[in-house]
Amino acid sequence: MALLAFVTLSASAQQKGETFLTEKELRTLMSQTLTVDFFGYNRRGTGVYQKDGTVRLNSTNWTAVGSWKIEGNKLCTNYTEVGSGCNKLQKTGANSYKLIPDDGSTPGTWEVKKGK
Repeated sequence: MALLAFVTLSASAQQKGETFLTEKELRTLMSQTLTVDFFGYNRRGTGVYQKDGTVRLNSTNWTAVGSWKIEGNKLCTNYTEVGSGCNKLQKTGANSYKLIPDDGSTPGTWEVKKGK
């Protein structure tokens, strides 16, 4: 099960003409430590994506620790607790993104709180 980057591209999303971050844009976004509020997979919480490729998600009564990497135009994660998966990111606002999972599951969202 993929988790937002959460932790992705569905055919229906592609048909609607939605555009996703390119590999270059993903590399720029992830070149800093990001703190994000996330919602996805029926969870809401905070995620910290480190420049070294590690990630920690914290939610009420739940934590997931793992790693992230960029594969082409996808952000891929691997969590000990829930497994691995990839997402395409779509910018939806100044600091917000929609994450579209490869596995066809419900999209998640990010609100970037800070980057260093």
